[in-house]
Amino acid sequence: MLLLLELGGISASIARNTSNMELTYLEHGPPTDYAISAFVEGQPGSSLRVVNLTLQRSLLILPGLYVVGLRNKDLILASLSASCSITLGLLAWYKWSRT
Repeated sequence: MLLLLELGGISASIARNTSNMELTYLEHGPPTDYAISAFVEGQPGSSLRVVNLTLQRSLLILPGLYVVGLRNKDLILASLSASCSITLGLLAWYKWSRT
C-alpha cells in the first residue's frame, strides 16, 4: 500500500510493507529540485522542464502581486521576474553546493 502525502511543496511517500507491518518513509523534494539538478547535470530536455516550472511558479506568484495592486503588463512582468529570480537562485545554489 502506497500513500502519497503532499505538504507545502514537499511530498513524503509512505510505503507499507504488509509482511512485517513496518513503515518506510521516502522523502522526495519538489519537482523544481529534479528539474534544476537535471539541468545542471546536462540531461537532454531539462531546459524545457526548468522553463515550464518557472512559468508555473509565475502563475502561483501572480495572484499575490494582483492583491497588492499590480495590473496588466506590470503584473505579468513582475510575476515572471520573481519566478526567474527564484530559478536563477536555485541554479546558483545547486551549482555552488555541488562544488
